[in-house]
Amino acid sequence: MAHRHRCEAAGQQLFSAARKIYHLRMHRVKAGDIIIFLIYVALTVLSLAFIPRGSSTLEVSTESGGYAYSMDSDGIYSFPGPLGETEIEIRDGRARVVSSPCPGKTCIESGWSRTLCCLPNKVIAVVTGDEGGPDAVSG
Repeated sequence: MAHRHRCEAAGQQLFSAARKIYHLRMHRVKAGDIIIFLIYVALTVLSLAFIPRGSSTLEVSTESGGYAYSMDSDGIYSFPGPLGETEIEIRDGRARVVSSPCPGKTCIESGWSRTLCCLPNKVIAVVTGDEGGPDAVSG
């Protein structure tokens, strides 16, 4: 009986060792796995580089008419209103009001944004097109 017990114990140990070897082989990272992963990463990065970027436009409405500027054309632009000139700056694909003759100056304090309003001077500007740019909340 002792011999049978030793054989069962040896069989269990052998089975346990075989199971460990099987799991090690199944979970081992092979060179082919690494190559496939690197190809996948390279293709993902390359595909991101070729995604077309939409162009953004700043569309400005005033009492005297409408204006449109590419968000790629950095500069400070003046727009006439009933109180005087409102100046909007475009820089690095962002827009903000830098000066206005309105009394509250809320339009200037709002900073960089996709929607700019100087209601007392009746100047409204909206960035249209590419939605990926920052606004007053995100920076």
